[in-house]
Amino acid sequence: MGLILNLESATNVCSVALAMDGELLHSKEDFKGPSHASNINLFIQQVMSKSNYRIEELDAVAISSGPGSYTGLRIGLSTAKGLCYSCNVPLIAIPTLKALAYGLIKKNNLDIDLFLTCLDNRREEVIYSIYDYNLNAHSSMLVHELNSESFQNLYIKNKILIGGTGALKTKKYLNHKNVCWDMELMADARNMCHLSEKKFAKDQFEDLAYFEPTYGKEFYDNRRHLSS
Repeated sequence: MGLILNLESATNVCSVALAMDGELLHSKEDFKGPSHASNINLFIQQVMSKSNYRIEELDAVAISSGPGSYTGLRIGLSTAKGLCYSCNVPLIAIPTLKALAYGLIKKNNLDIDLFLTCLDNRREEVIYSIYDYNLNAHSSMLVHELNSESFQNLYIKNKILIGGTGALKTKKYLNHKNVCWDMELMADARNMCHLSEKKFAKDQFEDLAYFEPTYGKEFYDNRRHLSS
């Protein structure tokens, strides 16, 4: 059990949450657009101050580890690593799609069999994972180009709830009584608190020197193409 700072920067949302033993103490969020570089350190200071804890008292730092925005993930990871090194505490990685699934399950009291969380991957693609009520993964993280037959193998036999930044895009292709959507679900560090505490209790930490987030698609480095 510990005092864990949770950082969410995988999407346009910048969110910071401090939890003790998995219970939220304070949080700060900006849902209006990408503001990670200007807000994340300020949010950390505000959350720590409101909770009457010092940075030096942290037991671990948790990050949303992707998939997601390259820039956002890099800012979150560099911030987290800096805190971990300076405070000599471990780093915890929480998959972004799993944290979204936790939020989806927590806020919906519906008769649902499976939860599909997805992020918009531009064009007609989404990056998705599938979970049940116990947060057991029923698929690895997959990139999928949407079409009229998307996810038929799921909704023919199961009631599924879809949430995340890619949810609206899926609605253009899915029209079945077993499919419903949560269009309000957004990435939020508050949904990481329970998950990061579970990993902390099991000593499931990342290698600070070598850990990299999951970007989804390989990062496109324009400099390579300009020089070729």
